[in-house]
Amino acid sequence: NPHVLRARTSTLREAWSALVDILGGPEAALQLLERNSSILMTRAETIRASLPTLADLLGGTTQAAEAVATNSTMLGSRPFTMRQAFAGFTSILACQDKATALIRKYPYLLRVKVTSMFQSRDKLVKILGEDIAVDLIQSKAYILQTSAVKIQDRYDSLVQTLNGDHNSAIDHIKKFPSVLSM
Repeated sequence: NPHVLRARTSTLREAWSALVDILGGPEAALQLLERNSSILMTRAETIRASLPTLADLLGGTTQAAEAVATNSTMLGSRPFTMRQAFAGFTSILACQDKATALIRKYPYLLRVKVTSMFQSRDKLVKILGEDIAVDLIQSKAYILQTSAVKIQDRYDSLVQTLNGDHNSAIDHIKKFPSVLSM
């Protein structure tokens, strides 16, 4: 990654040291860097704080390690942002156990900004109604990564494509929810 080469040497050294410390050795750190070298541009304090935060939110260090293995950018997530996102999903799903299961399945959702998440949820409720929106969020939570503006634009395009038929658009969204997040 050419951007890594522009980083200060001290930042790179500190990030490397943090990765070696939390991952248990240079071999594991090198494996992670092969997937995502830009993590070296992250402040060492963020890297060191992210794994314990993930462990708290996901229910243990094993789950946190699995999340990092599948999505190494999680080590660059600020603990505050991850905790806010988790609280947001807990609120939206009205259940901490459901939020934990969702985050274990899709740990990258902890990177979603909570204000954007609620705006997207509100837009889905406005378009689809409360019941359909909640079902959609529970089954396809990644939809909350899409901005409310994009959700509205994609919905409007779908309705226009279907000659203004709102009900057909909702049926199509139920079958293919990714149409709102493409």
